[in-house]
Amino acid sequence: MTDWLGKPYYSLDAYLKKTFGEKVYKLSLDGGMTCPNRDGTCGDRGCIFCSAGGSGDFAGDRNKSIPEQIREQKSLLQQKRPVHKFIAYFQAYTNTYAPVEYLEKIFREAISDEEVVVLSDRNETGLLRGRGSFSVRRAEPDQTGLGGAGTADDA
Repeated sequence: MTDWLGKPYYSLDAYLKKTFGEKVYKLSLDGGMTCPNRDGTCGDRGCIFCSAGGSGDFAGDRNKSIPEQIREQKSLLQQKRPVHKFIAYFQAYTNTYAPVEYLEKIFREAISDEEVVVLSDRNETGLLRGRGSFSVRRAEPDQTGLGGAGTADDA
């Protein structure tokens, strides 16, 4: 019998514990972007499921660099428990709503921290550190049952 940590499904939490040998904690980051439903491209009032802060109410300070946000978020978690592995989670607003060059810059800043083992954003992608590099895969809706929600792929 496979140990799914007491759940009737194989969660990302269980997968990461198995892969990295310990619980992996999320660092909520703000890449400084907005959203097409707020900037006038598609609308200006946002989505019904987002707060006024773009559902990034607990994310790092968008006025600070990604490495600074990571250091601060790690410090907060490490004050509570010994934590060694992290997910760099770009949470606020639409964190792929920027030029590719900017996204590459901030994503590379996030993964430059050796304790960051997963890179994730709210927009259907997931990256997992594997064999010295990162890989990315976009899930199809029928793969997850979550309408295209991202999955980690250790390819």
